Amino acid sequence: MKRKIIRLGRKDRASHLVSMPTSWLKKYNLKQGDEVDVDFLGNDIVVKASKGLAVPKEVTIDVTGFEYAYLWRLLNALYTSGVDVIRLKFEKDTIYDHRIHKEVKLLDVVRQHVQTCMGMEVEEIKKNSCVIRQFSTVIEEEFEHAFSKTYFIFLQMFENTVSLLKHYDTEKLSLMEMLDSDLDKFTKFCVRVCNKKGYKDYRRTFYVDDLLGRTESLGDLLDSICRWELKPKLKVHPKLVSVFESYLELYREFYKPFHKYKREDFLKYHKERSRLKDMFASFEAKNAYDATLLTMVKVVNIELGHMAEAHIQFGFIE
Repeated sequence: MKRKIIRLGRKDRASHLVSMPTSWLKKYNLKQGDEVDVDFLGNDIVVKASKGLAVPKEVTIDVTGFEYAYLWRLLNALYTSGVDVIRLKFEKDTIYDHRIHKEVKLLDVVRQHVQTCMGMEVEEIKKNSCVIRQFSTVIEEEFEHAFSKTYFIFLQMFENTVSLLKHYDTEKLSLMEMLDSDLDKFTKFCVRVCNKKGYKDYRRTFYVDDLLGRTESLGDLLDSICRWELKPKLKVHPKLVSVFESYLELYREFYKPFHKYKREDFLKYHKERSRLKDMFASFEAKNAYDATLLTMVKVVNIELGHMAEAHIQFGFIE
């Protein structure tokens, strides 16, 4: 989009202005007299809306007839989009939970979900309705801390996975579920802040969003491997364990948030990843158990590759 420079006042004392597109002003709910942030980045002048996106402050939805999965996804979408007040209406106080094949209390599901939404609380409960509201705004200033937290939580999940591959442990299995819940909570919070305010450096917004989505998906995959695929009485092939350990070391070295990567780092990463791909490509599964875990390793490899590219490109931007 090109805009013309407008001169106001006498030539020797003139001010120069650039008009703002109406669509952009409406999107960020800006009007005459509002303040914006202006940054100078090389040839670029970046104008940022301090208010953030004009996300609906309050939404009312009738969830009558919803199942557990529909309600959970709806609440996820509303929270991450940046809505501050969610009013739910319903005719029945129970909903069907497909995981356990029976009816459960709707308000119990709402409370469980709110526990994964930083800054939100159930404010009001009535016979056929409830209200979820954001009670903290200061917490949104903690984005970078929360973003870094996703790295350390996922790192702990990765370490836990390697430990469980070596030796099945019910305590570590329980920890895995807790870590996955924490990762979900912090990634959702970061996505919410990005949607409401955008990332402070607009050039990195895509990479931040991509990293958050992939970190959350990989966390779900590791949780699935540990809780559903590992069998207490079956041993995992040592070569598969070794591959997972190597990927863990790769993650430790190349996936630090806000790290400034150099060209040498990029080349070193791809050399190590190629070695690991060759390592599991030569592995022949002798049974269905190893074959399933090998498939999981391949998915981990693909997703870590995408994450690394986003991390390194994030670090290359000056």
